[in-house]
Amino acid sequence: LSRRFAPAVLFLFVFTAFVVLANPLKEGEDLLIQRKYKAAAAELQKALKAGVPEGQKDRALLLLGRAQWLAKDVKAAVATYRRLIAELPESPLLHKAKFQQAEALASSGDFRAAAPIYQAEIERLVGLSRKEEVAATYLQLAEKARSQEKPDYARAVTFFDLALDLGLSPAKARSVKLEAAEARLAQKNFVDALRRFEPLAKKLTVAEGKLRAMLGLGRARWRAGARAQARATLRDLMQLAGDATEAADAAHEIALTYGVPSPGLKYLDRAVAALKHLHDKYPTHEKAKVALYLVAACYKNAGRSEDALASLRAFLAEDRTNLREIPLARALVGDVLSGQGKRTEAIAAWRSFLKAHPSHRDWERVQRAIVDAEYQMAVTVYNAGEKKFDEARTRFGAFARSYPIDVRNPQILFFFGEMLFTEKKYGVAREAFARCVSKYPRSNPASHAQFRIGEIYESKTFNYQEALDAYRK
Repeated sequence: LSRRFAPAVLFLFVFTAFVVLANPLKEGEDLLIQRKYKAAAAELQKALKAGVPEGQKDRALLLLGRAQWLAKDVKAAVATYRRLIAELPESPLLHKAKFQQAEALASSGDFRAAAPIYQAEIERLVGLSRKEEVAATYLQLAEKARSQEKPDYARAVTFFDLALDLGLSPAKARSVKLEAAEARLAQKNFVDALRRFEPLAKKLTVAEGKLRAMLGLGRARWRAGARAQARATLRDLMQLAGDATEAADAAHEIALTYGVPSPGLKYLDRAVAALKHLHDKYPTHEKAKVALYLVAACYKNAGRSEDALASLRAFLAEDRTNLREIPLARALVGDVLSGQGKRTEAIAAWRSFLKAHPSHRDWERVQRAIVDAEYQMAVTVYNAGEKKFDEARTRFGAFARSYPIDVRNPQILFFFGEMLFTEKKYGVAREAFARCVSKYPRSNPASHAQFRIGEIYESKTFNYQEALDAYRK
């Protein structure tokens, strides 16, 4: 039987050897197809080391570079492409290798090295009539740079400028210049943003983006410190824009030039007027919806609490439940009332906030504000004197029951003893002080309470030995 199949086995062996010799890259190509990139790279390196026919060397290097790049070994891939370019400058695959080299560099974030390669190949491949089409490569890279999780606006501008260097049509060039200027503004490079926006604001038509350019120019000017010039630009924009979105944006920016939400007394009235104009003139604009809240913030920061309250209540009365400023406004009502000393009303406002927004980030702060206010209300009654002691006891007792682990509870026990001491009920006062010492032995109120116990023994009951023992403790 073995003799019958021997010729077939021999034929198969010879045929396989022939295929491998005829195409030494086959195994590497098959591994690439199977997405086994590291194995493919190893096989192709092996084939190159063993020697491939001269006519296949460029293809072997191109495949090797591709396999290395897909295996995320960018450094090796770039080196392989450079080897192909240096050793086989007449290869028909030369320019494909250059493009793939640039692609590998860009994928690793080395856009500066990739850009001149792309530019040289683009200029070789295309004429003036197709430059805009090819400029899309740079524009895509620019968009990728500014849309990533942490936008890289500087890199985006680099690619916008490279696209412009290709020599675009006037219309396309104006569009790209506007995007580059906006990227510079987002980068907070206000000097260069001004340089780019100024000619655009003058030359563009409304259809070409003049309103965007004027808005960007106004924003760049006030952020660069030229607030008066910014307001002039923004007012011109409002006149030109009519009911366009940019007009409302300009109205909001004018308010910001006065320092909203903390304009100071010098600019307070102008800031408020600008915000009210935004609110009344453009009621559907997103910025207009929060204008009254910003008015309230301006008034509060300027110390005009009644005006702040009026603005907050007007804002909340508009019932824009989807705005993130709604919970902030409810909490701020309580803050303003507390600042006025109206703690009972403040607590009611804060509790309204807690009920309406149980998962808000300010929930714990507001809850703590309520606790602090309740304590201060009890202290205020205590400080009013002996006639208010019964109410003070009620308030302190309620506080201790509601917040049993509050750090001020030792002081409350001391206050109980102090009130009895003031009322000349020395026996029960001493017992109250003793409870403070026993329950909170290492606290400052306990130290004061222990001293009071000694004082009662010494000067009120004249038990000098007990007084001496108490002082020693």
